[in-house]
Amino acid sequence: MVLVLHPYKFSQLKKHILFLFLIFSSTFFSQTTKSFLEINGKALNNKGKQVNPLQIKVFENGFELYKLESKNGIKLTFEDNRYYTVTLKAKGFHPSTLVIDTSVPKKKEKENFKFEFEYQLTEESDTSKLETAELPAAIIKYNKIKKGFSISDKYNTFRKEANEK
Repeated sequence: MVLVLHPYKFSQLKKHILFLFLIFSSTFFSQTTKSFLEINGKALNNKGKQVNPLQIKVFENGFELYKLESKNGIKLTFEDNRYYTVTLKAKGFHPSTLVIDTSVPKKKEKENFKFEFEYQLTEESDTSKLETAELPAAIIKYNKIKKGFSISDKYNTFRKEANEK
């Protein structure tokens, strides 16, 4: 038996094959999507009031990915298994840096995570912490015990001790 395709039927067959390919490839890629981290936060002054506007820059491997100005807090998303640096700047305050490590255990790679925080910015008139101003304000990373993202306790302790000197 010989199968003969007419030009019209052949073009329809190509469309069906393309359609099936798109369906299968989108299903495949959606199943391999890595986890991501959503960070929500507020930058506060020394009286606990939210600071606005806030200039935010996000870097990966030393390259600026994007920058934005926020008038309603911090809301950022990150891909997993990467290292990011986020700088926060506001008029009248020293710039602050956050380091974010989005590495997660293999078992958690397909999960999504959220992390929320409030951070008190240091006013420019406060010169008592200038020696540690160049250090990151915090390191945010996955904590196996807490089974989620948190500020590194070890780094936080180091930072507090450095501020007390």
